[in-house]
Amino acid sequence: MSDERELRYPMIQAFFVGGAGNEVTGSSTVLKIHTSDGRVRYVMIDAGATQGAEEFRNYEYPILGEKMEAIVLTHSHYDHVGNLALLYKLGFRGKVFATSTAKELIHTMLQDGAAIADRKKNIARRDEKMIEKLRKRLVKKRQKATKVHDMKALDIAIEQIGESDFEPLFTHEDVDNVMELFAPTTLYSEFELVDGVYCKFIPTTHQNGAIKAEIIVRDPNGESYTMLFTGDIGPTDSLMYETKLRMPNDHIDCVVMESLHGISEPEEPLYVSIRRMREIIKRGMKQKKHIVLVGFSLDRNAMLVKIMNDFREEGLKPDVFIDSPLTMVQLGNYQRAYAEGSAWFKDMGKKPFDVSNFNVLTSYRNHIEAINHSEGPRVIITASANGNGGRVIDYFNHGIQRDDYVFVFCGWINPTSPSSILHEAPRDGLVEILGGKFKKRCKTARLHGFTSHGYMPEVRAILEECEGLETIVLNHARYEEKFDIQDELSMSFTGDILIPKVYQALELWKGGSATLTEEECQMAFDEIFNIMNLPELADDSEVTRESLKKAQEEELLHAVHIEE
Repeated sequence: MSDERELRYPMIQAFFVGGAGNEVTGSSTVLKIHTSDGRVRYVMIDAGATQGAEEFRNYEYPILGEKMEAIVLTHSHYDHVGNLALLYKLGFRGKVFATSTAKELIHTMLQDGAAIADRKKNIARRDEKMIEKLRKRLVKKRQKATKVHDMKALDIAIEQIGESDFEPLFTHEDVDNVMELFAPTTLYSEFELVDGVYCKFIPTTHQNGAIKAEIIVRDPNGESYTMLFTGDIGPTDSLMYETKLRMPNDHIDCVVMESLHGISEPEEPLYVSIRRMREIIKRGMKQKKHIVLVGFSLDRNAMLVKIMNDFREEGLKPDVFIDSPLTMVQLGNYQRAYAEGSAWFKDMGKKPFDVSNFNVLTSYRNHIEAINHSEGPRVIITASANGNGGRVIDYFNHGIQRDDYVFVFCGWINPTSPSSILHEAPRDGLVEILGGKFKKRCKTARLHGFTSHGYMPEVRAILEECEGLETIVLNHARYEEKFDIQDELSMSFTGDILIPKVYQALELWKGGSATLTEEECQMAFDEIFNIMNLPELADDSEVTRESLKKAQEEELLHAVHIEE
């Protein structure tokens, strides 16, 4: 950090724990806040778990929870809150700030994460017993061996036998303890996070209880610096949530923008997706098909339940099964919030989330019985739209090779996910996902209008509110989308548009910004790094549009070479 930058107060150093680089999960940013009186404060915005191929990084978490003084959560999705209880386990005892609506959802999400860890631990214990039995058998063989090469082979085998050392990221007790740290918040008015640092919550249409957060630092010298964290941007034409009146805000200095879709426009509006779903269900009922609507446990599936109720009122009454326990827990929360006059929901009639006319599959046994012993036509609402886990995998295993199954992916799915691979595969083509090979006889469809994310018009609308904006940070998207947005905005925005990598840090002050080198980042954040899991910081090599294009071309050539 240069002397010139040191003199500019307040000054913020932002370390990107996740959601940066090429990631679309694990959103989390640590703010190290410097003021002219020599004080330093640590505030974290979101504490998301990394999901998918990079999930292992949760087990190498780099941040010491004990150093964080406050954590602000924009909404309750797991990729924004999944490591909150882990931070408690790592010493966090500060305050947590989220809307009261989000708090209840967060508790459910974290308890579900702890329950999954319990199941993994039980599996690990069974594996440990099997490993020990194998070790004993090999030891007995070694004792009876007479030939030297047999002895050596058995010695190597015994040495290489692994041990089950699975340790859950956090426990139910960690969840209960961290929930005690939640502090009251308000909408639209400032409240204090830590001394001299304030926050304002503005509701968004991404999820029930979701907000964008203004972080305001007021320095003793009379200056201030304000950052706006958008969280996941919601759509303007939300099925369930009211778009709030936007007001100009001339004191935002920096926006950290979660820009999932880049400059792309929605492939179809919501009303078209609803119309297509109606036709898919009508056709499926005539042809006695199993129609699997694959969404996510929270808003996506709440939308589907509302639409199934709307269809019933119109006279279309398929046999509906809800096969997602977490969806049912969340629907209870949504029903209560709607009945109590939530600040987020539109007027959707009396009981938009009513499930009394549907079949609810609660236990895993019910789920398996429904798959194995059922006949169409029926509509199944299940979760884990990307197809990486959950009950949808059983439907894949059972239905991909059957022509009486239709998988309907509702909204955005990751382009590299099992669900995307299945959808893109031709009928009668070979599908290789989840460690298996399937001949695709099922039909698939994508209904793009079912999204809880905004697109470029929503990005522009947020930026238009910020009249004195100096810096834009693009987060929570793949590099390709971020570069497209950077190019698009550069035509009209004269300030800095930054694209940080994972474990990289920025320095922000009134009138400027800088990207810290690896050495500067290490020095600035050394005291908060978990020494047991010190991150491999972003290297100095630049990821650019040209380098990305070259890598994609090399990957394509490699694939063609293998095919030949």
